[in-house]
Amino acid sequence: MERTIVTCEGCSNVYTARVREDGGVILPLDDQSCDCGSEAFDTVDSVGTEEIHA
Repeated sequence: MERTIVTCEGCSNVYTARVREDGGVILPLDDQSCDCGSEAFDTVDSVGTEEIHA
């Protein structure tokens, strides 16, 4: 199952979500809502990559 990065519209928390076949997402949260109570999320699009070293 494909994964995508999403951010909460209410508080900007970031989550990795699984993408369902119908385009919806499955969040790693018990009730599919953020800790702030929001159930609205935006997907994050990658605009490029940058190599970083630890």
